[in-house]
Amino acid sequence: MGTVPVRKLTLNLDMDGVIYDFHSQMTSYAEQLLGRNLVESGGWSMYEEWGIERSEFYHLFHRAIAEDELFSRGLEIEGALAVSQSKKDLLI
Repeated sequence: MGTVPVRKLTLNLDMDGVIYDFHSQMTSYAEQLLGRNLVESGGWSMYEEWGIERSEFYHLFHRAIAEDELFSRGLEIEGALAVSQSKKDLLI
């Protein structure tokens, strides 16, 4: 028998608003690039409150990920990691 090749698995978790304060960090990043203060919103339509087009928002969003400015910075939602780390099983 031959060996089984090892494959890398990338697992993406939907963390925003659950474990990670996405909205605060995305707002902060967009403020830096747009050069103005923005309203912090709790939904994906935040770009409407910012007065920009959806396409521009997604450009900012993808740029923030590519520059490692979004999910490597910012804060967890208080207590969320402690709860998630106490779980022993991951159901997919």
